[in-house]
Amino acid sequence: MKTRSHGKTTYKALVLGLVAAMLMSAQASASDATAPTAPSGLTAYEMAAGTVELGWNASEDDTGVDHYAVFRDCSQIGTTSATTYTDTGVPASADGYYYVLAYDAANNDSGGSGACVTTLAPDVTPPSVPGSVAAALQGEVGQADVGGVYGRSKNGRVQGVQG
Repeated sequence: MKTRSHGKTTYKALVLGLVAAMLMSAQASASDATAPTAPSGLTAYEMAAGTVELGWNASEDDTGVDHYAVFRDCSQIGTTSATTYTDTGVPASADGYYYVLAYDAANNDSGGSGACVTTLAPDVTPPSVPGSVAAALQGEVGQADVGGVYGRSKNGRVQGVQG
């Protein structure tokens, strides 16, 4: 072939090179049909109110594990390349049903890990006594109407103050 002033020969070589690269990439992806092993030993621990720490044993794959997908109650809540995950914002007194999938670079999934169910403890810490309580007697004795001013409780889950 001759090179013309418009560079058609070079252009043809570039197109053929791109097609060959795409075919090789497709063959490489198709050649990894082996899924990773399922993660095992899934555990869940409540670390603080609304926070659960998950951990599991690493999966194995002939080309390596790319990432893990973490699920709570049948919804994916995140991904990680580590064998731990912290789930935040979990409602108190809720049962959490967790499982994990492993994925390799070709997006083959392992199938689910064993399920792990955790029940978060309800908030049983009573609120602290409000500070700086002041009261004033209004009205006649026997027909008292006490008005008050209350300082803030140190428990962030206080719903109201009765006095």
